Amino acid sequence: MADFLLEMPKAELHLHLEGAVEPETLHELDPCTPLEELRRIYQYEDFNGFLKTFAEVGRRLRTPEDYGLVTRRLLERLEAQNVPVRRNHAGGRGGPVEGARSRADFSTR
Repeated sequence: MADFLLEMPKAELHLHLEGAVEPETLHELDPCTPLEELRRIYQYEDFNGFLKTFAEVGRRLRTPEDYGLVTRRLLERLEAQNVPVRRNHAGGRGGPVEGARSRADFSTR
């Protein structure tokens, strides 16, 4: 059953890059902070806790290279879950993301 679910095509309808960063990727950006400490900030019980986590992630995204890394990790994860990425808009602070692998077509609005 697990193989069937993994292989089944899926769709990601909407996500925010900052909200899709995993603790391991955050650790790549901030290797001085222990991974277990980063995992703890992802443990929240309400929307306010989520917003605090979102802010903690955002504070660690400082350069275009940071956004490139989190984008590549996200695309790798989506591809591994059989979520085809056909088009993505990267705008706001980050602008278009260069060098992203996978099947994504990055453009701006």
